Amino acid sequence: MSQFEFVQISFAIILGLGVTSILASLGDQIRLRHIQKLSPLHVCSQCLLLYSLLVWLWGFWATREINWSISIFIFHALSPVFLALAAHMSKIEISQNGEAAQTQYFRNRQVFYGFWALASLIGIGQTQFYVYIGQLDISSSIPLMILRAIGLTSLITLAVSGKSIVHWVFLTVLTMIYSSVIFTFFFSLSGST
Repeated sequence: MSQFEFVQISFAIILGLGVTSILASLGDQIRLRHIQKLSPLHVCSQCLLLYSLLVWLWGFWATREINWSISIFIFHALSPVFLALAAHMSKIEISQNGEAAQTQYFRNRQVFYGFWALASLIGIGQTQFYVYIGQLDISSSIPLMILRAIGLTSLITLAVSGKSIVHWVFLTVLTMIYSSVIFTFFFSLSGST
């Protein structure tokens, strides 16, 4: 097993825990919708986080040529850990007399989006790392950094705002940013197509 395969499997396990947490939560909400009304805002946020987890998993392909050390491994593992924690924090507890899903979503938003923002902040550092090692050129990293900065700002806004309309607007912005990041980042990597 190569270093890259070991690292990729490690990251896949961590991100897989996040994916499992989101899918289990969404499945419970759909299965028990007669007990507790679904919150479209919460479902959309979980779907976007699921998309984010899958994008991060795919993005680790960019690390295939890195000469791994324990410090680089930990630096790269922090993002999946924070995303998996965010996924776990997004879980809605369902019971006959429990809080509404929307209420739980807003109660947990600071920790949920806080962990997601930490993963995004580390992602900005990772982009700089790719530029430093020469895997990503500076001209293609500028649009990526702008998109990531807007995404980080959006996540912080979602963490502090308690208004539904603000959440809908910034979840839409995040959806557009993640789509743009895929285009910008993955098509700028050599050998990614």
